[in-house]
Amino acid sequence: TGTVSMRDGAVAGFDIDRIASRLDRADTQKELSELLTKSMAGGRTRIDRLAGTLRIDKGVVRTEDLTATMPSADVTGKGSADLANWSLDLALGIQLTNDAGLPAFGLTLTGPLDRPQRALDATALMGRLEQRASDGNRRKAAEAGPVPSNTIIVPVQPAPAR
Repeated sequence: TGTVSMRDGAVAGFDIDRIASRLDRADTQKELSELLTKSMAGGRTRIDRLAGTLRIDKGVVRTEDLTATMPSADVTGKGSADLANWSLDLALGIQLTNDAGLPAFGLTLTGPLDRPQRALDATALMGRLEQRASDGNRRKAAEAGPVPSNTIIVPVQPAPAR
């Protein structure tokens, strides 16, 4: 058994700061999905502090309480690395800290230690952001007020292509 501890480091392979800094600019589900996919597929994330306990048995390193504090997120993790078979099975929960109202999202890393497959679970996060956008659109419509009864609404057709 042992502990792992790190301060002022970085991890390569994903960029959580990019998500946090661009989240407000992702106006559609497609833009949000692209932001999450690209940010979790490469880049670098700064780590202020990382800590956890390790248990090693027959070449398999396990942790159940990995925590990391980053400039724009708090991360929890648990899983294992099988050194003899060169494989990883790690689940991370990522809570963005710039907006406490957003749910955490998950990232699972499985497969070879040097080339793990990534599975992103951002269902709850995307649902909350969609709800927030919908609420904002309703609020804007309500602030604009009702359409006067004597107004005629004419649909505008795009000009024919030449």
